[in-house]
Amino acid sequence: MGFRTTPASPEGPTRETRSMLYATRAMARYLSIIPALLAGLAACDRSGSEPETSTDGAAVTSPGGPPILTFASLSHDFGIMDETDQRSTTFEFTNTGGSELVISDVKATCGCTTITLTKRRYQPGETGRIEVGFDPVSPGPQDKAIVVLANVEPAVTRLRVLADVTAFVFVEPRILQLGVLQYGYEHRARLTVSSVDENFVVQSVTTTIPGVSARVVPPDAATAPGPKTIEVTIPPTVAWGGLYFGVQITVSGRVGAGTPTRTHTRTVRVAGRLFGVLSASPDMFRFAVDPGDRIERKIHLRRADGRPFRVLSSSVRIPALPDATVKVEPESLDTWAVTLSATARSVPGPCPGVIAITTDVRGEEVIELRSLGVVRTPQ
Repeated sequence: MGFRTTPASPEGPTRETRSMLYATRAMARYLSIIPALLAGLAACDRSGSEPETSTDGAAVTSPGGPPILTFASLSHDFGIMDETDQRSTTFEFTNTGGSELVISDVKATCGCTTITLTKRRYQPGETGRIEVGFDPVSPGPQDKAIVVLANVEPAVTRLRVLADVTAFVFVEPRILQLGVLQYGYEHRARLTVSSVDENFVVQSVTTTIPGVSARVVPPDAATAPGPKTIEVTIPPTVAWGGLYFGVQITVSGRVGAGTPTRTHTRTVRVAGRLFGVLSASPDMFRFAVDPGDRIERKIHLRRADGRPFRVLSSSVRIPALPDATVKVEPESLDTWAVTLSATARSVPGPCPGVIAITTDVRGEEVIELRSLGVVRTPQ
């Protein structure tokens, strides 16, 4: 490419000549920097589309990047197992990120699962193990969750333990529903226990609530062949309100001929309500909320005979909800509304507690409404 110029006049270059000279010099400078621009763009494209690799082709983490919690597997299936068996497995993980991994908590959602984590801090590239033990408490398909909290995004990782558990002990009914019982009186209910081993023995029977007892009837039937009868006795001293507990039955026997004797404990849930002149609907404050959520639950306290009554005072004791308040106001002559208000704490976990109500009803001057709530682990 060339440019034609005219000879300079005695007075110097003409205006047209000077313009062409400036344009020529600008084009030359632009052409000289194009190779450098193209090289820079190619380098940017390579750094954005392909990870840095080592000599063996493995990906290399950039120093200072966030931690990354990478599990070899997020679930383990034990397959078919007997109710009396105990199994264990290991979940292996690696910090594939560029900075320190901190595991703040590991929680099992079921008491049948135990967890062992030897350390909580892992440097980039370091591996770790979560040991999980599984001791089933009931037969049937099992799908248990293990929640891992760490300084990663997302903060929660869920592991699963699965199994198909065959029964060693059979209990009828599987859940003992008592319904509404008269407060201040003794009540009895029965369960039937059997096993794959006709000669199984009932070693012990206990309950998870003070004052309520359970036993084999008659007593000498505990070691006799065949099914056994368990009698649950609720004395008149048990507190007014919702009645929820477990009956723990420990038995021993053989899974099959020639196998060693095994011992296993089955817990049967019991549900009922003990009401007198006064009753509550629902019978307790139930909630499952996320951290920081506002909690507001209402219970209606009624007099069965329709006569008027008064609530004289109230108080709330829920340690996990220190800001909890209770408001009691009449809705009609025989009904009062009890409203619980609180803000869920930032730490996940159960929120057990009691709201005490003082009334002018004879024999039920002080009654307690229980709190059965939980603050969920963030998803």
